[in-house]
Amino acid sequence: MDRKEYLQDPCGMLSIPYWKAEMLTVPDSVRIIHCRDWKGQYNDYQRFFRIRHDLNGLDPIFFDYDTISIDFQAGELSEMINACYQHENIAITEEDILEWKKHKTFREELCVYINAGNGKMAASGIAAYDENCREGTIEWVQVL
Repeated sequence: MDRKEYLQDPCGMLSIPYWKAEMLTVPDSVRIIHCRDWKGQYNDYQRFFRIRHDLNGLDPIFFDYDTISIDFQAGELSEMINACYQHENIAITEEDILEWKKHKTFREELCVYINAGNGKMAASGIAAYDENCREGTIEWVQVL
């Protein structure tokens, strides 16, 4: 599949963003099937979802939020992610987060948090932006 074909139906063509699909190889033991093509053909499966939004018609935001400074808040962000995903056995280090900055889709202005009122993060979201497809993707969302 090429970029043009992907952009006609991003959520229907891939379970992940195009830039990730260019980097990854799906193992032979994995089948990715869109719900429109699902016929109950497998007993062992996991569901996933992707949502496409054109960003039109959004209401203004009235809560206290700010951009995360990855260089200065990587430790706090890793603690938050680990607290939110501890039951999933997901552990992210401060060094892992600093590595994100090296990726071509990283944009610090897309790393945001909601202030809990005490200067701490109550929620955070990390997004990426692919200039090639002009597509933003939410990579991490967590709420304490």
